[in-house]
Amino acid sequence: MESPSVTKVTVQSAPLVTYAIRSAALNETELSWFIDNDLTKALLSVQGVGQVNRIGGVDREVHVDLDPSTMASFGVPMGPGDEMFGPVTTRKLHSIQSVSKEMSVHPKTLRKLLQGAGWITADMANLTAERILFDASDLEAFVESTRDAIGWSEARTYMNASRAAWNTLSHEGFIPPAISSAEGSEGISPFYHRADLDHFLERLRAGAKADHAEASGWVSILDAAKKANCRYGEIIELLLDGKLENASAYSEKAGLEAIVVDLAEVREKTKLEDHGGLSLVDAGKSMGMQSLVLEKLIDRGYIAAEVAINPVNRCPQRIVRPQEIDRFESEYVSLFNYSKRLGIHFKEAKKNLEAVGVAPALTKEVVAATFYRWTDIRAAASKFAALNISFAFA
Repeated sequence: MESPSVTKVTVQSAPLVTYAIRSAALNETELSWFIDNDLTKALLSVQGVGQVNRIGGVDREVHVDLDPSTMASFGVPMGPGDEMFGPVTTRKLHSIQSVSKEMSVHPKTLRKLLQGAGWITADMANLTAERILFDASDLEAFVESTRDAIGWSEARTYMNASRAAWNTLSHEGFIPPAISSAEGSEGISPFYHRADLDHFLERLRAGAKADHAEASGWVSILDAAKKANCRYGEIIELLLDGKLENASAYSEKAGLEAIVVDLAEVREKTKLEDHGGLSLVDAGKSMGMQSLVLEKLIDRGYIAAEVAINPVNRCPQRIVRPQEIDRFESEYVSLFNYSKRLGIHFKEAKKNLEAVGVAPALTKEVVAATFYRWTDIRAAASKFAALNISFAFA
C-alpha cells in the first residue's frame, strides 16, 4: 500500500484547462500511452504548468509470470498456501526440502532413497536439498510408496537375523529390496518394505507346521546349516517349498530365530549325489590293507586316486573308484592277503614263494608292505606242484 498524499484544496488548485482527446489512428491503450508518455511530458515543460492529469483511458499494469523452475532454483518452490503476487493454488515442482516438510520425512533419508532409486543424477549430486527439484506429483507418489521402507541394518534387526543369515536372504533374492542401488549410486544401501519382510516370515512359518517338543536334534536354521555343511539358503528353500516334515516355529520368539528344524532330516535332504568312490579309509578296508600302505601305493602311481566332494560334509576328499581297486587286485596281491587266502601264516607263504623263485614285485621299503604279481605266481605253478606246495591264483 502506498503512503497517503495530503494536498491542500483551493480554488487555485482546480483545473484551469480541460481537453477531450480522441484519435482515429490509435486505440484506447495506445492513446492512453501517448498522453502519459508524450503529451504530459510536453505540457509539463511549459512554464507555469504544475500538473497534468489524465481522466479515463487505460492504466498500465505489469503482469509477472513466475517460472517455477527458476523460482525453485532460488530455494522458493511454490505450492498451495504460499503467496507471490497473490495466493499460489497449484504446486508444480517439489524440492527435497519442501516435500520433506510437507510429508514429514527426513530430508537425508529421502535423499538416500532417491539416490538408491536413481532419481538423483550426477549433475544433482552436489546440490543442496532445496535445489534438487522434481515434478511435485511424482515426488509425492515416491515418498508415499517408501513410507515404510527401512535400511538393511534395521531390516536385519526386524528379522532377528544374524549377519550371515541376512546376507544370504538379501544376496540370494529371498527378500527383494524396495529400492536397490541404481547404476552410478554405488555405496547406497538398499531399503526394504516391512510388508515384504512380514510376508517372507509368514511363508517360513507356513512351512514349519510340525508340533515341536523339546528334543535333541532340533536346531535353528543357522545351526542346521553349519552342522549339516549345507548352505543356509538350501534350508530356506526347503521350508518355503514345504519339503521339511520336521520343522516348527516358537510362538514366543520373533523372526528367524523362531524357526527350528530337525538336523537329521536336513542332513538327509541336503545330501549331495554320491560320487561313487570309496574314501581312502574305506578303500583300505575293502582291500585288506592299512591306509598308510594305500597312500604309498597312490603316491607312487600304482593305484589311481582322485579328489571328489564328500556328499555329506561337502568337503573335498581323495577317493578310489571300485573299478580301480578291481584292476589293482587283478594284478597284485599282498603277502598278507595271499597267506590269508591259503589259510597259512604269512611267513610260511613267503618261504614257499621264495622256494619256487617268485620275488616280490613291490617291497615293504617302497610301499610299507610286500606285494607279488599274480602273473609271477601263475608262471611258477609247475614248481609249486613239483615241491607239493599249495598255491593260489587270482
